[in-house]
Amino acid sequence: DNLTYTLHDANNLISYPFAASQTIGDALPHNVEDAVFAIVGEGVASINLGGAWAGSLNGFNGGSGYWFARPSGVEEISFEYNAPSAGDARLLASDLPEVPEAYSYTQSTEQGFYFVESVMINDEPMNDNNWIVAYNDDVVVGARMWNGEYTDIPAMGNDSSTETVGYMELGSTPSFKLVNANGSIVDLYVDGSIDGWTNNGVSVITLTDAAPIPSTIALNNSYPNPFNPTTTISFSIPVEMNVDLNIYE
Repeated sequence: DNLTYTLHDANNLISYPFAASQTIGDALPHNVEDAVFAIVGEGVASINLGGAWAGSLNGFNGGSGYWFARPSGVEEISFEYNAPSAGDARLLASDLPEVPEAYSYTQSTEQGFYFVESVMINDEPMNDNNWIVAYNDDVVVGARMWNGEYTDIPAMGNDSSTETVGYMELGSTPSFKLVNANGSIVDLYVDGSIDGWTNNGVSVITLTDAAPIPSTIALNNSYPNPFNPTTTISFSIPVEMNVDLNIYE
């Protein structure tokens, strides 16, 4: 009782103090909901869509901690959770579909989430419950079955353990593939921009099966740079042409 939390700007890791579970909307005062744009748990997250929460995190469970994501530079806000009622004493977390073994990954202590607003296949919104898999180069770093708008795709980061070698690094960007029910794989592309990966980062993207056509010649940032022994270098060309790519020490 009377346990007060203070939320600073950016990311705040706090506990949920009650034994009884609650939905996010029931547990948080309205002014706190308005001040938080996303909440992240272990392998799950939800994003605030004007007071409605979307994602795989259904609510708070006793004994668990959560990251509260806020914009940088905002003022501190203090609050107390709403106390649960007697009818709330149940586990809220629903079991997510088990990831196929071919696309399994290790839960890292570092993680980011990309909320997919829509997936366009042949210029039509996808409604099937297919799997979306996130990669760092050719390493699977997350997967989630599509369950509608704002499905959250986890992207695990390299936390220096042997199990997470090759996972996301600060500033890198994941790629995505669609795995159909028949096992076929479709490359997906981000329609628009995508934020670089950060630990506990949350962003919204739209995916499509149509590869974007560059409008200009561009040499993109290599990652990592400096590199040893490998790096990834990408470039864009608007038409077919001969390209010389030179690397200087």
